[in-house]
Amino acid sequence: MLRFINIKELNIIERLTLSTLTKQYYKKIKTFLKNAELIVRIKKYKEKGKKSKFSIHSRIIAPKLLLTSQTSDWDLKRTTHKNFKQLLKTIQTKFRKSKKPRLQQK
Repeated sequence: MLRFINIKELNIIERLTLSTLTKQYYKKIKTFLKNAELIVRIKKYKEKGKKSKFSIHSRIIAPKLLLTSQTSDWDLKRTTHKNFKQLLKTIQTKFRKSKKPRLQQK
């Protein structure tokens, strides 16, 4: 399941870019965790001229597993990519260290 928090702060174009990128990365996450819930919290800071800063906090809640990541940057696409790459890296190291098989859906 995929949930967004504070997405109403973004305009339509920013919402579309965030949702498409999140859905792409959620497919990758589902290869590791079959029964996972992804919660993405976005915060848009006040605009400085033409730019505004974005902060993304994401959480994965799965059976027996809780992972978080946080990034912030001036570009929404870059922030989203950084956040999910960091999240995927922690997932991969978690499974590599424990040498557990991937969590199966019941």
